[in-house]
Amino acid sequence: MILTFIIFFCAALIFAVCLVLVFHKDYEDGLIGRLALALIGITSLARVIGILENDFDVRFSPIAIGLWIGLALFFGRHLYRFLRWKRIGEHDWRPANK
Repeated sequence: MILTFIIFFCAALIFAVCLVLVFHKDYEDGLIGRLALALIGITSLARVIGILENDFDVRFSPIAIGLWIGLALFFGRHLYRFLRWKRIGEHDWRPANK
């Protein structure tokens, strides 16, 4: 049950990050990047809905658990770095608009 909650939280976080990045006007990843993020976001939302429909009674393989946790950590860090760059120019990918 606790692992299902962890996967639920990770999938919800990934969905939220993808939603923010897809619709953020200053995030530059091109059409293919936006489509890929949208697909990742939609599949994450599908995982969240699937867990809710099964009342958190879903089993995951250790590989799936590791993948969801790793993706959540990566996407969370990626959004943090992007927002820090956008806000105050830290973690520059390119010079920020001052």
